Amino acid sequence: MRQVPARLQSPLPRTAEMELPPLCMAIDQRRVVQFTYHGSLRVVEAFALWRSSAGAPMLLGWQHEGSGDSQVEPGWRDYRIGEMTKLTVTEVAHSGRRLGYRLRRGVEVICELDQDTRRGGDGESD
Repeated sequence: MRQVPARLQSPLPRTAEMELPPLCMAIDQRRVVQFTYHGSLRVVEAFALWRSSAGAPMLLGWQHEGSGDSQVEPGWRDYRIGEMTKLTVTEVAHSGRRLGYRLRRGVEVICELDQDTRRGGDGESD
């Protein structure tokens, strides 16, 4: 797992900052995470934490389950860490390989699943 230190000059809001270590652990251990996002349950394979141009920490993950009116189809999603509640790192592991993985170029990476894992030999990498 690649880790980049957070910027010291622009600290995260306390609630978002507290979620970064468990999310980085989930990424490192290829764990599925569950959380509530905009009032709906999300079940997501965590792949990367990054910082938006506005400085907000974001999770890039493959959502394979969810509830609510929006984005319940499986696929890649970005989530604002500060808008998550009830975060749980589950015991369920994922392979770390999904077709179409793309982290935006030029973003500040907080932690990310290592490239060797993402591009493994099962044909499901980009």
